[in-house]
Amino acid sequence: GMALWHERTALSLTAAIEEFESALALDPDFAKGWAGLALTWAVIDGYMTVNVDDTIARAKQAAKRVLEIDPGSAEAFAALGAVATSEGEYAEALNWLDRAIAANPSFATAHQWRATAHASSGDYALALKDYARALELDPRSRIIGYNYSWRLSATGQNERALEVIRDVLDYAPEFPDGLTQLLMLSMMVGDCDTVDRSARDLIRILDKTGDVAPIYRDYCLGEPAEAFGAARQTLLSWAPYSGFAEPDSPELLYGADHFVIFV
Repeated sequence: GMALWHERTALSLTAAIEEFESALALDPDFAKGWAGLALTWAVIDGYMTVNVDDTIARAKQAAKRVLEIDPGSAEAFAALGAVATSEGEYAEALNWLDRAIAANPSFATAHQWRATAHASSGDYALALKDYARALELDPRSRIIGYNYSWRLSATGQNERALEVIRDVLDYAPEFPDGLTQLLMLSMMVGDCDTVDRSARDLIRILDKTGDVAPIYRDYCLGEPAEAFGAARQTLLSWAPYSGFAEPDSPELLYGADHFVIFV
């Protein structure tokens, strides 16, 4: 279940829930099983269309059950911190995540999620420090590497962001979020060959029904290329909708990323 949780795709997270529930069917008092459910419900809304109120409630319920069995569970504290961040309760989130790190200083995800809480509350310096520590603790975590790269790029450190995401893709070459990040950063630095390759990889991995790689490449070429204007208008028309992982959606980036790049 935890191996599937680390993969961070809609399919892997759904399968992780099944594994944790199977474990709990064998032993209803297995704290790590409840902790796995709490961690999964805390993040699943980022990877598939779900009722967020429902997933938050499930994460809280599972974390509460963990703490009944193991009052010092770092995983439960971290899950509650992630949920508080998603609810905009940043002080509460930082309190839970500080407790998670105190309980297990080597728990990389707690550092990652504390970084997210810091960034959400506007403290980017502390966020980058926590992301760097998380990646140091778990250098082969695809999701930590992705988030660190994203935050680096959001603070204008594109070259370092590219280094981090390329490291991720060295050991996880078909990680969709990693490829979206590579595509976005390559677009920003004008590396249109990489834009084309990463777009085609995403189309294949996500079983997309259409070939939109030429649109992203045309946009990357920029002005005065004749196709740039049409590509820009097409990409902007997708911006309000984030269907990046859905086969019938043409998007290869998250909706929010369109605004970062194109508007």
